[in-house]
Amino acid sequence: MLIRMKKLLILILACFSLMALKSDNPSDYMRFDKTTHDFGNIVQGIPVTAKFVITNISSEAIIINSIERQCGCTTPKFNTTPIGKSESDTITVGYNAAVIGAFTKKITVKTNFGNTELFIRGTVIQ
Repeated sequence: MLIRMKKLLILILACFSLMALKSDNPSDYMRFDKTTHDFGNIVQGIPVTAKFVITNISSEAIIINSIERQCGCTTPKFNTTPIGKSESDTITVGYNAAVIGAFTKKITVKTNFGNTELFIRGTVIQ
């Protein structure tokens, strides 16, 4: 009986050790071609878009659950279909360029492996 208890305890500890090895860092599962897009100078009133390519570098599918935007001036578009091993997909972020001046906006991509922050920036001119 005592030997069975010891074996069970060793098995439980081994399982916890394996779970601890799994990373909580999203960059261990996916790569973005860039995390910041700089539009430079853009003309007021003319919407612009940036594209961010996400690539799955893990053996498990990546699912984009949602994208949180900093303000209504950004319009992220993404696919909800899983991104398989070694596959890529594109996230498109629009900016309405209504207000003159420099801007930096954050977009948070929420996946089954954690969150990644992307940024768009530039200067709106007349």
